[in-house]
Amino acid sequence: MLTKVAPGIATLTTNLLIGRLGGAPLLGLTQTAISTAALTSLAYPGPAASAASRFVSASVAAEEPEKAAAVASYLARRVLVAIACLIVLILGGSLLFKVDSIVVVVVSCVMTAGISLRVFVEGLHFGGGQGRRLAIWSVVVAGVGIAGSALLLVAGNRTAWVIVPVAVANMVFALVTWPPSSSVSLEPSERKVIRHFILIAALGTLASAGFVQLTTLVANITAGVTFAGEYAAGLTLTTPLAILATAISATLFPALSAMQVGASREVVRHRITEASSILTWLIGAAVCGMIIVSELLVDVVWGKDYPNTWWILLFLLMGTLATTVAVPSVTALTSSSNRGMLISAGSSFLGAIAGTVAWVILIPIAGELGVMIGCAVATVLTGLVPYAIIWKRWGMRWGRSTVELIAMVAVSVSLAMSVRLGYVDILLSPVLAVAVVALWVLLRRRDVRSVWTIVASMRGRK
Repeated sequence: MLTKVAPGIATLTTNLLIGRLGGAPLLGLTQTAISTAALTSLAYPGPAASAASRFVSASVAAEEPEKAAAVASYLARRVLVAIACLIVLILGGSLLFKVDSIVVVVVSCVMTAGISLRVFVEGLHFGGGQGRRLAIWSVVVAGVGIAGSALLLVAGNRTAWVIVPVAVANMVFALVTWPPSSSVSLEPSERKVIRHFILIAALGTLASAGFVQLTTLVANITAGVTFAGEYAAGLTLTTPLAILATAISATLFPALSAMQVGASREVVRHRITEASSILTWLIGAAVCGMIIVSELLVDVVWGKDYPNTWWILLFLLMGTLATTVAVPSVTALTSSSNRGMLISAGSSFLGAIAGTVAWVILIPIAGELGVMIGCAVATVLTGLVPYAIIWKRWGMRWGRSTVELIAMVAVSVSLAMSVRLGYVDILLSPVLAVAVVALWVLLRRRDVRSVWTIVASMRGRK
């Protein structure tokens, strides 16, 4: 779990330092470089990490260690080639579009290498069940990256170079944990299945996670680097929720992949139901609370120089809620077969197309607001489709919980607008948030008991 959480915490802390010390323009500049790197890494390294997690975990579950090593070695070689190609693509794109800042281009290339390598080794070693061994390294490397960026900021650096220490730390992390070469070769049919999986995963991740990163670039083009920085500030505040979703997905994916091999339908259904219920409770509470205190939260964390971030955060929280609650559903689809991967990718494309259409229609009319509406449309649809498919396919009893969640979000948005319009004092917003969260906990008390039981069992094993 720490291996997944540490990079997110590093990103969160680094963005907070940059935003507070360098302001919205610098945060927009660094986020543009990060988004470029993250977007390109989704073309192959990210999907390769998913493939490693799935196929390595399946080989381990089948007690075929040599095959697991062969899969790891095969994917590792292809990831290195892909990173080189992606860097060339960034350099070529900068020349084609006449990007003025050479620093941003170079930093984007360095970040591409760092993010791609880290993402791949995380997926690989989680699939192999070696997350505990990597946890300490992950925490140390995250700390080094944060410290390096902080030193550059304190020294007065106000360029995109301030995020390079994070990329270098990721490279060190990958170097230490890189898989050894294997003398065993995969069969052509096995390589074909893996390539097919990666292709489908790439299409899906580019359309879903890639759309969030693309929004940074669209925000920059539409309203300038300062608005991109305000968007990045809002995105940073949702990072803890994204970390939780990523960690749960990373731990749930190998388990469901192994279950699909031999577990009964009821066992798999129970795991999906349990994970979805707990996520709905946890993320619902967090999102509703953050919506209500959004204006106060932005003032406390970022200060008064981010006037648009509070309402940007509302749109981002809607998308985060939809995609996070859908994590178990997406995992259930993608861990079962390539057909499931295709369905998940299709839902992501549907969301991306809808979001892009919203941009084309609304940005000329509404400008900055149009950017965020398009982003919300894309992310909500991306999560909604897999959720609905699993709901129907597995006969889930999610009707009541879904209605309750929508109602609580509607109440939270109404309270947030009341605070913004001055009907309620901003200092009272935490009180309202606590009241709403308490009501949500009361409604979801069965999930609270489930979490308590899980925590108690984990303590008992210690």
